[in-house]
Amino acid sequence: MGKVVELNCELKHGVRLIVRNNSGKVKLSDVVDFLAGAVNYFKHQCETVGDAAYGEMSYSAPVRSGRGREIGTVELAIESNESLPAALWCDATIAAYVIVDTVEQMLESVDDWRERAVGHLHLAEMLNMHKRPNGDLLAMAIMLRHDLHRQ
Repeated sequence: MGKVVELNCELKHGVRLIVRNNSGKVKLSDVVDFLAGAVNYFKHQCETVGDAAYGEMSYSAPVRSGRGREIGTVELAIESNESLPAALWCDATIAAYVIVDTVEQMLESVDDWRERAVGHLHLAEMLNMHKRPNGDLLAMAIMLRHDLHRQ
């Protein structure tokens, strides 16, 4: 088993996206799938509890290989001791999903995006990550950080 890699990305409203890559095999598509499920979960929470706080401090799921072996985990968490309203969990999760899904699409056509990245250092940096080990996850972290600082 390889070295455990953990990415810890700050999102809106103090929510953090934590990716623990136990095997080096967790991919960006796994994070996209997790976030899609989390968006549905938090939308349901909003419908169920309304403006009330979501009572948990995190939401997580294992990432499994095709054979069912756990290769990592993805988690949304807050560090605060106070609960966060379900609507803010949902907002942070939707914003993260949009960014991460976009990064995945961009990395599928890196050459097409290189021309558009001229003059945008964060895009060039993100596109250059794709060949590195865990490069897709590092590219995701760059774009999430850029979005947070842009707000």
